Amino acid sequence: QITVDFDVSETKIQIPSLLFISVVENAFKYGISYSKPSFISIFAKIKDEYLIFETKNSKAKNFRFT
Repeated sequence: QITVDFDVSETKIQIPSLLFISVVENAFKYGISYSKPSFISIFAKIKDEYLIFETKNSKAKNFRFT
């Protein structure tokens, strides 16, 4: 399951191209299980002239990042 929520209206904030590509790529790479139901959530919001960006996934419990 993939959920995307971009609550970003027109603003003067400029975001460089592909800034979040590695974060989103890692959410998929380390958050998907082929044997169990999985989820990925991507969230972006502008608040008080700041960009809040968040990804969540269903990382496997036995996964170790080295």
